[in-house]
Amino acid sequence: MLLHSSAAAQTPAVYVRANQIGYLPADVKIAVAFSHRPADDETFEVVEVPTGRTAFGPAPLSANYGAYANFAFNYQLDFTALKKKGRYRLRLTRSKEVSLPFTIGPNAYNTHHESLLGFMREQRCGYNPFLDEVCHRKDGRSAYGPMPESTYADVSGGWHDAADQLRYLLTSGNAVCRMLFAFEENKGKYRDDYNALGQKNANGIPDILDEAKWGLDWMLKMHPAAGQLFHQVGDDRDHISAASAQHGRMDDRPGDHRRPERRPGLRQHLHVSLRRVALGTRSVCGVPIGSCRVP
Repeated sequence: MLLHSSAAAQTPAVYVRANQIGYLPADVKIAVAFSHRPADDETFEVVEVPTGRTAFGPAPLSANYGAYANFAFNYQLDFTALKKKGRYRLRLTRSKEVSLPFTIGPNAYNTHHESLLGFMREQRCGYNPFLDEVCHRKDGRSAYGPMPESTYADVSGGWHDAADQLRYLLTSGNAVCRMLFAFEENKGKYRDDYNALGQKNANGIPDILDEAKWGLDWMLKMHPAAGQLFHQVGDDRDHISAASAQHGRMDDRPGDHRRPERRPGLRQHLHVSLRRVALGTRSVCGVPIGSCRVP
């Protein structure tokens, strides 16, 4: 679910948030309103965009759900009964605050999975198609394991787990599993707009499978030999802020634990595990959990 607050020139008395992805006609449709003061006297309407005609309401807000974060008053706006396909806003009838527009319709969710795949492409390590640059080409060197300290292993690739550039086997395995399961359950919904490198060029393979393979290829690198498994790639420099990276205040000197984001030529450390792990689920392996194991 994607939530967004209404925009106003002045700080609003009540903030209104709705699901910006949209709602299916048969969905439970809930929005939220929150405020520093009681809003029990408010009612709300759902109005058509762009005409402003009322499609639902006015209806009362729920009872106050209590404090959340900085706001003492939080309310739900339930418009589940509205099932008509269209583009709408929520509007509070007293304060006149409005939400950003949203869609109700059978195709409300139809393209957002492609946006999620776009995010995965942006997170790629090694060749990053969003930036058209190559990062972390010298990954990586071993640490905290039975291998000699700083033993080289080629573990370039995969996805940056977050803005700190770390990469984890477990979270990558989870992402791959979900992509393969999603494709298995919804084969006809995925487009082919990008090639295996994530560049805008169809290659005859659904983009979700290209992305899953990108993760699987890296996972295989993290299991280079029988009985040997790397579970994390990263060091302290991966926690460098984007602001510091932008202004170039870091390098690869010994003892310097700062590192720029997506800058090539800097090594990461490998945390080593010798445990055997189950990599699959029934939906991916076709066998019960625990039966799909690394050799």
